[in-house]
Amino acid sequence: MLDLELEAVSSLTDLKKLRVLYDLGVRPEHFKEPVFASAVEWAFEYVKADGWQTPPTPDSLVKMFPSIVLNEPKESVTWLAGELKK
Repeated sequence: MLDLELEAVSSLTDLKKLRVLYDLGVRPEHFKEPVFASAVEWAFEYVKADGWQTPPTPDSLVKMFPSIVLNEPKESVTWLAGELKK
């Protein structure tokens, strides 16, 4: 499950993918790893404060959550959202 969570968190720096996760109802409570849940909450607040114009950059996300090592997401965010919400 942590790999799926990391894939989702790694998608938070792409506006389109971030919006898909949000629109499909992915929320911090769907994450078992507390740091991932916090990162999701932070990213949603970040983009909402900017009027959904700009997602967090990889640098800003890692600066806020230094224990997260982002990867290049391989899975569809739609599929990830479904898996996380199971």
